[in-house]
Amino acid sequence: MGVGEAGGTPPANSIVAEVRSRGPFLSMAEFVNRRLAPSPDEMATAGVLEAALRKSKVNNIPMGPSNRVISEAEATSFGYANPKAAAGNTEEGASAVLSQGDLLSAIGASITVRSDTFVIRAYGDARNGATVTAKAWCEAVIQRTPSFVDPTDAPEKVQAAMTASGRTMTDLLPVNRLFGRRFEIISFRWLSSNEV
Repeated sequence: MGVGEAGGTPPANSIVAEVRSRGPFLSMAEFVNRRLAPSPDEMATAGVLEAALRKSKVNNIPMGPSNRVISEAEATSFGYANPKAAAGNTEEGASAVLSQGDLLSAIGASITVRSDTFVIRAYGDARNGATVTAKAWCEAVIQRTPSFVDPTDAPEKVQAAMTASGRTMTDLLPVNRLFGRRFEIISFRWLSSNEV
C-alpha cells in the first residue's frame, strides 16, 4: 500500500502503532470494532484498522462534488450515545476509499483470536572459570490447554471478576489462581549451532 498525502505514513506502520497502543485485545471484536463507550476517547470513535487508515492519510484524496460531512453536533441530534463516532465524511464508504472492510477481506481468513502454542528456544553453556567448555541449544513447542494446573477445577468454572488491579479468578483453587492453565510440552529437540 502506498502513502496518501505528504506527511502520511504507510498504513501497515499505522496499524502496528494502533495495536501497540490498544492491545492486547480480549476478543476479535475488540480488535475490529471501536470501544462501545460514550467517551470522547479516540478508541471509542474508531477501531484499530479504521483509526490506522485515517492516521496514515492514505485516503486523503479529493472528494466528489456531492460529499457531505456529518458534524458531531448533527450526530448528537440523531440521539447517538457517542456522536463523535458517527461524525465524518459520507464518502468514506466510496469504492475509491480504502476501508477497514477492504483490509479485513484480505486478512480475515488468516487472523485468529489467539495462539496457545509457543516455540521457546533456550541456550546454556558450561564454564571452567572464564572458559566455555560446552554449549547447548534446544527448542520446545509448548501448548496451553483448557485444563487448570490442578484439574479439580473444571475449565468451564471460570468466573472472571473485574477489579481495580485487573482480572481475578475469584472462585478457583489458590494454585489455579496463581498458575492458571496447564502448559504441555508438545515437542522438544536439541539444536545445532548453525540452526540458531
